[in-house]
Amino acid sequence: MNQPTQLNQEVTELAVVGKDNGLEQTKVEVLLSNFGEAYGKAKVLAAGATDIVVTEEDQTALMHEARTKRLALKAVRVEVESTRKTLKEQSLREGKAIDGMANIIKALIVPVEEHLENQEKFAEIKQAERKAARHAERIEKLSKYVPDVSLYSLDDMTDETFENLVASSKEAFEAQEAAKAKAEAERIAQEKAAAEEQERIRQENIKLREEAAEREAAIEAERQKRLAVEREAAEKAAAEAAQTAEVEEAARKALLAPDKEKLLALALAIESLELPAVASQEAGNLLDETRDFLARISKNLRIKAEEL
Repeated sequence: MNQPTQLNQEVTELAVVGKDNGLEQTKVEVLLSNFGEAYGKAKVLAAGATDIVVTEEDQTALMHEARTKRLALKAVRVEVESTRKTLKEQSLREGKAIDGMANIIKALIVPVEEHLENQEKFAEIKQAERKAARHAERIEKLSKYVPDVSLYSLDDMTDETFENLVASSKEAFEAQEAAKAKAEAERIAQEKAAAEEQERIRQENIKLREEAAEREAAIEAERQKRLAVEREAAEKAAAEAAQTAEVEEAARKALLAPDKEKLLALALAIESLELPAVASQEAGNLLDETRDFLARISKNLRIKAEEL
């Protein structure tokens, strides 16, 4: 007699949902007849379920109990969902009431179901956590020496295989780094040697240019000295030649002076020459030509005589 009374008290919450959605009492009773039993089962199954807490992997009995209750609750939830879908087809208000009642039951079941599933799969979860932690640790160790750890199936490796992989990868990485360091040192040494050689060549070129400049300066000084001597000798020779030319010109002029006077006198005599008078036109033309000819001769004599 106590169990029906308790069930009637528990379904009161479901009845409130029906009344809040404006359903008639007969409708509410229909819904309660469909959901009341499931609600009672859920309450019974959920009671004490959260008290099941697994803390060790060897608590298999508790895990089994969690699984049993979870599956039972799941069966109730599936049954309620099936009932909800069937009943919701009646009307919109009935659907709201159905959803409300189903949600109440699911709200009761889901967190408990999830809790029980976590307890049921406690060992699996712990194992997965350990596997994830080991995977992360392996990635951290290997990524120091390998640029792409995704190339390796780290989860499937034994500890020995992984440690061998880390050791070989470390050895290869350190060898590669040593080779890089050696190559870099050689590059720096070569660049230093090349810079020193370039500096030596630059200094040598400076020295050669200075020596060449000194030689060219000495040659130029000697050339200027020689030019000065040659210039002095040329000036002396020119002066002597000028003096000689002056003497010769004076002698020439002295020698030519009588001839100049004679030529000038001849020019004057030609200019003073009297031509005869003629009667014919033809003879007059001839005399005019002769007079012009004599004038040109006189002028030429004067010019040439002045040049003597």
